[in-house]
Amino acid sequence: MTDHAESPDPSTGSTLIERISLSHPRSGAEGRLYAEALQALADCATACTVCADACLSEEDPRTMLECVRVDLLCAAVCVATTQAVAGAPESHSSIMRAQLQACIEACRSCAEECEQHAGHHEHCKLCAEACRRCEQACEALLAVIGR
Repeated sequence: MTDHAESPDPSTGSTLIERISLSHPRSGAEGRLYAEALQALADCATACTVCADACLSEEDPRTMLECVRVDLLCAAVCVATTQAVAGAPESHSSIMRAQLQACIEACRSCAEECEQHAGHHEHCKLCAEACRRCEQACEALLAVIGR
């Protein structure tokens, strides 16, 4: 049983994701990492989806097709990872670890692709930043899962 005296205070969270994550009984010392990862995953999935749409709206979207493909793949992986992180029981930490590793790779690939276009397209710059934040948050959570 988690000692809630050591848990972060859910009322201090600034977003719904953070507040609900911190209210979870498992929150304890790792609660903040879960909350940060879930927020980064949501932000990244949204950024990738918006970036893909923006790429398709550019003057010559054919030059952005690889970016669109990687954006959509990364968004899908982030959504799946959100579900794994939010709902996987501790007894299945190996599944969560594998999903986090897949997400780290998807975010890295998407960030690298978007960084190639960041000088010309603000949406790609912002998407790359979201992907890097998500990559880092997933790495931090991965470091403590199933230790």
